[in-house]
Amino acid sequence: MSESQAEYSTSTSCPHIRFVVTPNCNLFCKECQPGGEAFTRHCYFSESNKELISPKEINLLAKIALEIGFSPIKITGGEPLTRPDIHKIVSACKEIPKSIVNLGTNGLFLDEFAEKLSKARLDSLNVGVNSLNRKRYEEDTGVDGLPRVLRGLKKAREFKISTNINLVLMKQNFSEINDFIKLAKEYGLDIRVLPLSNLGDYNYWSEHYIPTSDLEKYLISKYGTKSKIVKPWSGLGSPMSTFSIDNVRVRIINPENGVYYAKFCENNECGNYPCTDGVWALRIEANGLSKYCFYPKSGRESYDYLEALREGKIKEIKKRMKEDYELLNSAEIAKTWNEKVERDKSLRQK
Repeated sequence: MSESQAEYSTSTSCPHIRFVVTPNCNLFCKECQPGGEAFTRHCYFSESNKELISPKEINLLAKIALEIGFSPIKITGGEPLTRPDIHKIVSACKEIPKSIVNLGTNGLFLDEFAEKLSKARLDSLNVGVNSLNRKRYEEDTGVDGLPRVLRGLKKAREFKISTNINLVLMKQNFSEINDFIKLAKEYGLDIRVLPLSNLGDYNYWSEHYIPTSDLEKYLISKYGTKSKIVKPWSGLGSPMSTFSIDNVRVRIINPENGVYYAKFCENNECGNYPCTDGVWALRIEANGLSKYCFYPKSGRESYDYLEALREGKIKEIKKRMKEDYELLNSAEIAKTWNEKVERDKSLRQK
């Protein structure tokens, strides 16, 4: 894509706060498992389990985060809808004045929870769907769940929850982009296309990776001047190209446009630097530990926010969270990633 075909904005938004409310998941997606947080299938949360962070504890930490400047609040997992109290978590976050709450889900239980999430005043949903081909979906996730996911998307529309499809672009689903656009138009959805990340399995990544720039070029060639292409700096993380196609917004993350990295990423403190993801959020895991990206071992040492909260160390929490905010907010964009980087990293790690 040439520079003349894009409009740039250098504005940035602040880092957000991300609560990983469970490590458990009800799918077994191949692209997630190498470095994902959900290695346990069908292991559901019990309200008597005191180890996982509670709705009240999320409320207390989120209040501090918003006071410091983090926004919005994002709830993820694992699969957050495997927690039967997920609507209580959303409601606890919405008790905070001016809070904006987004939830990321695979959508498998969305038909069951859409009404409860709507009543809890959830602002928006990100639903991860990588194929609209039922057989391919089952091969990728290990579950014949696509019909139920589609029912969940209909429920979200019924209860007027703003919904975005997250599509991880791979060689096997590249040809489905027009099907996704058709679905998004029918259901009133946006689409966000993400590059496949190398989370520790280079062989899988190299076999399935296709540059998102190929999709940009395809959409330009197919829709021509009907597509308005805008490349804003989308806060932290990576810039996104934005297309408007048949009243459907399609946003594409292309790491070759640049990725935001913090100082602790670049100072040889992270074995996965440079990567396609960069940093964009303070992530607080279900056990209370802090993380800053998807990679299992990121550069900055973890802090146990939950233990500190349970011990009443509010001043310490505020101090550490402010440090985290300043480190993330000072992240700078760099065009250091390309496909060759992943090959070189795999050789170093052998």
